Amino acid sequence: MNSSIGMISRQLRLSLVEILFCNNFHTSMTTFRDYKDGRSPILNFQGFVLSSPRIDSFIDNNTQVEFAHQRTLISNELYESIKYNCNGDYVNRDPNNTKCVSDFEAFSELVRYINEFQILEPSCMIGSKDNQRILSEELKNIRQIKFRCRDDQYALGELWANDPQVRKALRVREGTKEHFQRCNRSAAYTRNVPSVVEYLQNLTSPNLRSLIYCGDLDISIPYLSSLSIVKSLNLKLDMTWHPWFVDGEVAGYAEEYKESEYRLTYAIVKGGCHVAQENKPKEVYEMIDRWFSYSDI
Repeated sequence: MNSSIGMISRQLRLSLVEILFCNNFHTSMTTFRDYKDGRSPILNFQGFVLSSPRIDSFIDNNTQVEFAHQRTLISNELYESIKYNCNGDYVNRDPNNTKCVSDFEAFSELVRYINEFQILEPSCMIGSKDNQRILSEELKNIRQIKFRCRDDQYALGELWANDPQVRKALRVREGTKEHFQRCNRSAAYTRNVPSVVEYLQNLTSPNLRSLIYCGDLDISIPYLSSLSIVKSLNLKLDMTWHPWFVDGEVAGYAEEYKESEYRLTYAIVKGGCHVAQENKPKEVYEMIDRWFSYSDI
């Protein structure tokens, strides 16, 4: 019983660190420094988990071209041309470099209708409000609902969250929140931290464990980005690229790094989308469970 409580406590601590670290690197670093210096030990830092993280905006966006080529979304000819004409920089394009501009326009057109979060799934160009209208009609007979794509499930979630009875059950006070919207991007704030590689580097020295995992079908933030950043940390490779299994089948690939007492596991979820636990819940659960139990993935 005590060991179970200890495991739950450790998982809770790690979950709290994951939430804090994923949402604000600066806050995480400040909290960690305070903890190490004996000031305000709010959290007992054990490690952190990053899922499809946006670590560096430039690298995230720049690796989309290479990813598209890997996944045969663009031709070899276009890839070689855009790489040469843009000199490997597809973000800071010179408007006077007409060949680079032309190649990037061709690239953009080829991936325009691809679902950026899972390139093999339907793109669902229909708007969220239209989805909700269609689904609200189908809700009259719940057995007739047909999920055309993942966005339908999101739209259904919004319908559920805004239902008066649900709001009452959740004790949402009248006037505090008029309408719930998933991934509300209307908040006015300035993006002024394009890269947090420095923070990640600073967290490689303490006695921590980390897990970074990505779906391999996500072009919005390609795994190539975080993988290249991990390699740039100059950690010692402790376990080379290898498959990991669930129910006897390959669920993905992983490699492990170490530096003194620091340990980093990098994992790919085969067939995973941007939020890999959405379409590969069993595989991600098994991966996380092994990591929490200090087992190799």
